[in-house]
Amino acid sequence: CLDASLAIAPVLKRYQTVILTSGTISPLEMYPKILGMSNVVTTESFSITMARRCLCPMIVTHGPDQVPVTSRFGLREDPGV
Repeated sequence: CLDASLAIAPVLKRYQTVILTSGTISPLEMYPKILGMSNVVTTESFSITMARRCLCPMIVTHGPDQVPVTSRFGLREDPGV
């Protein structure tokens, strides 16, 4: 069995704040203990239903004028972008 605490240990040492999300971990209170996490602020569990409206993730590559969208620093002053 893989010990997840070995994999997460370098992350917990490097960063002050770590947010873990999953659609399958349960019971929620057990995982901070298994992963060797201390000072856990909040754990939340949300029920999932298919009755609610869902978001549609998409990648926007062109604006409404069909000009390609870019985040390049060199083009930040270009009003056409």
